[in-house]
Amino acid sequence: MVKKVFNFISREVGGLHEAAYLLGFFALLSQILALFRDRLLAYTFGASQALDIYYTAFRIPDFIFVTVASLVSMSVLIPFLMERIDKGHKEVKVFIDAVFSFFFFTIAAISILAFIFTPFLLKIFFPVEERDYATLIHMTRIMLLSPIFLGFSNFLASVTQIYKRFFIYALSPIFYNLGIIIGIVFFHRLWGMEGLA
Repeated sequence: MVKKVFNFISREVGGLHEAAYLLGFFALLSQILALFRDRLLAYTFGASQALDIYYTAFRIPDFIFVTVASLVSMSVLIPFLMERIDKGHKEVKVFIDAVFSFFFFTIAAISILAFIFTPFLLKIFFPVEERDYATLIHMTRIMLLSPIFLGFSNFLASVTQIYKRFFIYALSPIFYNLGIIIGIVFFHRLWGMEGLA
């Protein structure tokens, strides 16, 4: 059963129309989940300071992801991959290994530096009340893992699309939104605000 599911997810999507329908369907499903996620956040926290802290904690990790992960974005990486596919599988593997190593060490180093300087960066760019400061620092530091995971997901999406494995790429935003929803419903009750991170 597990093997059948894995084979279905990793199967090659043949036609352009099938790929378009697949991506369109999952994009719509992702938007519905995002709407449900936002409504759930509003219902759980209302217009509270806690929700402001939650959104503020995203700022530094999101900035790192947008700037660094753009190096391995689909629009940048796919043309280079397409060039090397014509030269053979070995050429593609060497290129992917080199890009992945560079990306991983770069984003990990930046995330570690951001972790160290989180209090300093928050005081300058996102000042909050003193009583909320410790929570904001803690949540931001937890969320600094997200640029690494999301960047890896972005990298994997570029590679899978080259081989027409669109199903895997289409599932990424679904899992992202489901992860936040699970955090709101379950982990928030166990660990408070940190459970959302």
